[in-house]
Amino acid sequence: MEFDLKEIIKNKGFTLGYISKCLNLSRMGFNNKLNGKTEFYANEIIVLSELLNLSVEEREKIFFAQKVDKKRNLNLIFQQQKKSNRIKK
Repeated sequence: MEFDLKEIIKNKGFTLGYISKCLNLSRMGFNNKLNGKTEFYANEIIVLSELLNLSVEEREKIFFAQKVDKKRNLNLIFQQQKKSNRIKK
């Protein structure tokens, strides 16, 4: 099950504008967080969890689920190893 924060906010009867005010964020700042451009701070997660009455499972899936790109991670590891080998020579 995928948890979409925008959908949860809508389903609980809140507007994005109201939630952004509760978090002391501009609409743009809140949208950046919703769209993954910036991360939520711990205090924002607490406020959202309380306002939206999120379960532990919902909170974990929304804010802490890792999105792993295996190919990208392998490339980063390979690049780091290459740099490390060049330094040792």
